[in-house]
Amino acid sequence: MCRRGSGTRCPGSWEAVHGRIEPGERPEQAAVRELFEETGLQPARLFNITVQPFYMQTAGIVTAAVVFAAFVDEPATVRVAEEHDAFEWLAAADAEQRFV
Repeated sequence: MCRRGSGTRCPGSWEAVHGRIEPGERPEQAAVRELFEETGLQPARLFNITVQPFYMQTAGIVTAAVVFAAFVDEPATVRVAEEHDAFEWLAAADAEQRFV
C-alpha cells in the first residue's frame, strides 16, 4: 500500500495502486502501467479479480473499476511516485484496516 503525501488529495491516507484507463488502453495494460508509474514495479503475473461499480460524484456518473491482483517477483525494490511519501507490504487483512 502507498501513503498519500502532503499537498495531495487526502494526505496521509493509505491506498492501493490505482488509476484511469487511457484512450486505446485495455484494462490490464492500464493496471501494468499504473503499477509501474506508482511503484516502479513490473508484475510477474496479473489476475483479474472483479469489476466494482462505483459513483463518481465529481462527474455525476456511475462507472466501474476493473480490479486486478499483481504478483511481483522478489527481490522487488519499490520507488514511490510523487503523490506518495511511503509504502508498506501488508497482508490483505492488515491492508483492509488501513483503507479510509
